[in-house]
Amino acid sequence: MHKYLPQERDLQSVEQESIFQRGIDAGVLAQELFPGGIDASPDAPYLYAQSIKDTARYIRQGHQIIYEAAFQYEGVMCAVDILVKEDNLWTAYEVKSSTSVKPTHLQDAALQYSVLKNSGIALKDFALVHINKHYIRRGVLDLKQLFTPQSLLADILPAQDFIEEKIIELLAVTQQTNSPAIEPGMHCLQPYPCDFMGFCGAREVLQKLQEEAQEDAPVENTTKGIETTINYPLHFLYTNTWLSAIPERDGDWPYRPVYFQIQGISLEKKHAISEKWAYVASSKWEADEAVTTLLLEKLRSDEGSILVANKEMQEYYLSTLAKANPKVASALNNIKRRLVELSAGEEEFTGTGTITSSAHAVAVFYDIPKALSLQEWKLLRDELVKFGEGELVRMYKIFSEL
Repeated sequence: MHKYLPQERDLQSVEQESIFQRGIDAGVLAQELFPGGIDASPDAPYLYAQSIKDTARYIRQGHQIIYEAAFQYEGVMCAVDILVKEDNLWTAYEVKSSTSVKPTHLQDAALQYSVLKNSGIALKDFALVHINKHYIRRGVLDLKQLFTPQSLLADILPAQDFIEEKIIELLAVTQQTNSPAIEPGMHCLQPYPCDFMGFCGAREVLQKLQEEAQEDAPVENTTKGIETTINYPLHFLYTNTWLSAIPERDGDWPYRPVYFQIQGISLEKKHAISEKWAYVASSKWEADEAVTTLLLEKLRSDEGSILVANKEMQEYYLSTLAKANPKVASALNNIKRRLVELSAGEEEFTGTGTITSSAHAVAVFYDIPKALSLQEWKLLRDELVKFGEGELVRMYKIFSEL
């Protein structure tokens, strides 16, 4: 499809673009582990013909470090993030923003190894560079602590026969005049969502399969009996967090969830809303103090239940906030103790403005620049608050109907 019908590719969502950008950011940063290299990146995605020529030229010229080195062998093209030559042998490095090696990484690496080897590259090793989840930033980023190289040779060498067979099989597919007659199904999401689901109607098929699965599955109503277990004052809590593979603030660690939005409704007694409140950070670099202060102020009582849509997730968020702020850890743990799950199998509020989901909100917030104008920030804040209000109203309606 990418070769013959690239124009039919689905448009990427804001959420997808944000995820891909995080991977790109990690790859670019990892280049600093091997400084002084030359970049063979193409001028635009999928235009790798020039990259392949440039890579060959850089190797002939004696460059020892090449970023985004590209190769092609018998119709199969690949690129590796970093190629380093030492003692006349090359080591290929693939950079991933994950915290461990995944099965899909091994398959990709096995194919890349095959192409490089058959292209005449004398490989000493093929390694994957992933994020060290135990790293905590203290001052300037320590890239040698943040990134963990891991050799994949022991896994990808035994897979070479399989790779050669699959290459023959898939090259035959590219010679067909029509697309293979394969019905859409769950395989369209494995190992990643297909880029052409709109072309063959897979999105509608998958939605129908999901609806059928939900109809067949028993629905556990976790709100049953909730009215007998809650205490007033009562609070409905909605939060949003962003996370990054690269710790961007002192004291952070990879993929630490950082609150950028907290919002709530408080009731002193049944059906009597006493207060609505909201906070949105002005940037990703804003410290935790504002969030912590507001949480402790609005949920200050040692009594009273706090209703949330996902208790397990909120407990994790509060635990990480307590870890980062040990002086108020006891008070934050008290908030965590009072959380009550409020869920009746309802879907998330779909939004009435430009923000359409929590995932969308996270993607939008993550991608904002360091410095927003006051007007830009107010517009973003209004959209985020509008979405949060919709989610809180949904929760309140569920509770009111009990």
